[in-house]
Amino acid sequence: MQKRPLLTIALLAISPSWRLALAQSPQRLTLAQAEQLALRNHPRISSASLLAAATKSGITEARAALYPFLSGNFTSVAAEHNATLAAGVVQTSSLYSRVAAGITVSQLITDFGRTANLAESAKLRASAQEQIVGNTRAAILIEVDQGYYQALAADTVLRVAQAVVDNRGLTLRQVQALAQSSLKSTLDVSFAEVAVSDAELGLFRTENDVQASRARLAAALGTAQNQRFELTDEPLPPTLEPDPEVVVGQALKQRPDLAALGLSRDAALRFAQAEKDLSRPTVSLIGVAGGLPATDPRLHGIYGAAGVNVSVPILNGKLYAGRQTEAELRAQAASKDVQDLTRSEYRVSPTDRDSSEEFLRNAPYNASRYECGHRHNAHVHHHRRSGNGSRECPYLRRLSLPPLRCTRSRTR
Repeated sequence: MQKRPLLTIALLAISPSWRLALAQSPQRLTLAQAEQLALRNHPRISSASLLAAATKSGITEARAALYPFLSGNFTSVAAEHNATLAAGVVQTSSLYSRVAAGITVSQLITDFGRTANLAESAKLRASAQEQIVGNTRAAILIEVDQGYYQALAADTVLRVAQAVVDNRGLTLRQVQALAQSSLKSTLDVSFAEVAVSDAELGLFRTENDVQASRARLAAALGTAQNQRFELTDEPLPPTLEPDPEVVVGQALKQRPDLAALGLSRDAALRFAQAEKDLSRPTVSLIGVAGGLPATDPRLHGIYGAAGVNVSVPILNGKLYAGRQTEAELRAQAASKDVQDLTRSEYRVSPTDRDSSEEFLRNAPYNASRYECGHRHNAHVHHHRRSGNGSRECPYLRRLSLPPLRCTRSRTR
């Protein structure tokens, strides 16, 4: 019975260390999981989605002119008897002491298409922003894929660099043993030490590259920098379409940035048409009604009126003409942007396809280097256990690592 409290105390004592160990253990992460994590957490996607929601509100703002406007008024005036308003206006108006309340209603009958063009322009801008959200998602996925494969490549190079350090360290110990037996000179020992320093310098650089690649991957995922992941290898993608015209056609149909530019161009054209409609008349219906609970005896207790107003712009200092010209020029600029992106797709897609094919052709060679690194580690550990450390590893020659410059110092 006394063992249970002791067991409970022991579990409570070791539980924080277990939680710390679990918190520090790396999380296994595949490429598909990394993409889903980035789509959920990346702030750039959230920002684009919020901007898309804000742009949709512009449709309601543009269509507001088609609905009635109703406002309430309350007025209380104290005026001298038989006073008349004379300054500030052309016509004279009598002033009465009164307390009045009423409503004012206005309804647009027609503005000859201006409000409809503004509403359609707002819809096109909202659709363009939705395409920008899709483009942002695609850009984030590209960054995740690049960061993921760069991190995998950095891990592979780190294993190879560690294998080189182990091999050159083994060679150094062999040369030192031979030098103690007077079978090697001190110059041979110095050369072996320089080779070890060269390998260690390469290892330090590789470790720095691993940390940098992990930081880039964490930034692409939108997670904390100190979160650790264990990445799993991914198979090679399928062979690309041999005809570049097919790839270009798919890009022109599916690229969200090109679709966003096209929708923005259409929105600019509709807005230019709306600015042109400013020179047309506006017909609206106006109505007022109310009561005067406390007023001058010469005024009636209630009032009401309705009428139609036609507003025709005649002179406005070329304001409307300037706005129309600005909108048309912006629409033309948007059209040129669409043409430029379309032509760049025809120029860049074949080059990107050739680069991707070259990468896929070199992938078996890179995979063989990765396999040689693993076999070298197994070779070194086997001969260490067996005590036969004089044999040279046959897999190290196939790694073909480029030489690294190093100083005489063996420190970092």
